[in-house]
Amino acid sequence: MGGGAWVLAVDGGGTKTAAALASRAGELRLLPPGPGCNPQDGPGWEGALGAALDAARRAPGGLAAAVLG
Repeated sequence: MGGGAWVLAVDGGGTKTAAALASRAGELRLLPPGPGCNPQDGPGWEGALGAALDAARRAPGGLAAAVLG
């Protein structure tokens, strides 16, 4: 795991993408939901996943790791 302060969790389905950040101290931050990012369900998934990653990159202290599912 990297030296950042946050772990990103992404649940990317066909109709919506849910994402959250969890800190090493136990703080949880929900990121704004977006359209689906499952590549098997349609075009545009790159933009939806990119938006979640961009929002996470702005977290103070940086990212330590990410889990995508």
